Amino acid sequence: MAEKKLKKKKTTAKATAKKSKTKKNLVKKAKVKKVAVKTKKATAVKAVSKKKVAIKTKKATAVKAVSKKKVAVKTKKATAVKAVSKKKVAIKTKKATAVKAVSKKKVAVKTKKATAVKTISKKKSDVKSKAKVLKVTSKKVADVTKDSTVKLSPDKENLKKKSTSTATKKTTTRKRRVSKKNIGPSVEEVKQWQKLSKQNEGKRTPAYDMAKTYDEINAIKHSSFGLGFILDRYDNRLKVLFEEGTKVLISNYKN
Repeated sequence: MAEKKLKKKKTTAKATAKKSKTKKNLVKKAKVKKVAVKTKKATAVKAVSKKKVAIKTKKATAVKAVSKKKVAVKTKKATAVKAVSKKKVAIKTKKATAVKAVSKKKVAVKTKKATAVKTISKKKSDVKSKAKVLKVTSKKVADVTKDSTVKLSPDKENLKKKSTSTATKKTTTRKRRVSKKNIGPSVEEVKQWQKLSKQNEGKRTPAYDMAKTYDEINAIKHSSFGLGFILDRYDNRLKVLFEEGTKVLISNYKN
């Protein structure tokens, strides 16, 4: 009986020991599970925190990119405004220079008109003075012709009959001499010379040379008479209109 009891006790002890071992194993397994759950939670928390950090960095980079874009847009606007202002300034300067040029041209035109009016008035006064000189010279010529045709005294009537031919010759020679004097140009000649000189402005006029021919040349420059215009050509002679009047010059002269 005693042996049976000992066997029972041993079997029960072994069973209790197994149970205790199984309990300890279960406790260990539970502890391991808890640790695994804790580690999983920690890793999950870490992953979430990493994701949050990544989201924050993305947001920060996006904000920085947006700020950079805004700065670039502002700089572009500023440069565009500067370019527009420069263009406006350039347009204003161009307008100012154009206005100045127009004003200068107007002043030049006015001065040209004034000088032209002055020259015309001078020429008119010269023409008037020449006309007066012509009148005076024509009166003098008339007086000379009157003096040449004065009647002789009755005491010398016999001499008159003998020397009629010689007296007529003397009067004709006197008249010719008077006509050869430099009376001056007529008003028509002056007007014609002025017209031709205006037409000849800016053109090259050759100097007069008696040895040359002037078949196609219409204007010449004389050393003493000045600018002249060829009116007619005949027998190596040139009828030339100068400011002083018409003159006959030699052409095609051969030694």
